Amino acid sequence: MTRPQVTTSLPDAIRDRYVVRKHPDYRVSNLYWQWCETNGKPFVAISITGPRARYATVEYDLFLTSIDGFPRIAVYEILHFILGLNLKPGSLVSVGPILTIATVGVDMAIPAARFFYDSAIDERVCHPPKELNSIYLERSAGGSRPKRAPSVSFFATKKTIEVASTREFWNRLTTARGEAVITR
Repeated sequence: MTRPQVTTSLPDAIRDRYVVRKHPDYRVSNLYWQWCETNGKPFVAISITGPRARYATVEYDLFLTSIDGFPRIAVYEILHFILGLNLKPGSLVSVGPILTIATVGVDMAIPAARFFYDSAIDERVCHPPKELNSIYLERSAGGSRPKRAPSVSFFATKKTIEVASTREFWNRLTTARGEAVITR
């Protein structure tokens, strides 16, 4: 697998469909985030600490490009994708319809970033600002707004991964919010 290398230009981030950043330099990351917002694309980032890092943090952020984010079944599939990765022991994992973050083995960071981006494109959850405003105004006029899929956060331990991997866990989470249960 390819190790992520810090992205040095906006065209590289657009081509790759994700940005690789290293603290404290977020210049290209900020440019890519603005480009994603303007063009209605999912912002996907990989954060690395250095060339010998064993883990990288991968995230998607749909905050300014999506009203509802991923539907319930897609969040369920993203959760299970993440649970199948080499998670950093004790790290925070947060999976939701608008924002997801997980620290994974560095060799899985690029495949995870591509999965996040492709999932958002396949689900058509991102929109450019004018389209997003139109959707928002239509919904406001109708007086209704669909419920967002649930979010789940946990620290990556053997036990929490076992529990979060079960369908019962997901069904309890969604039923507690008065939503339909996942059946597939």
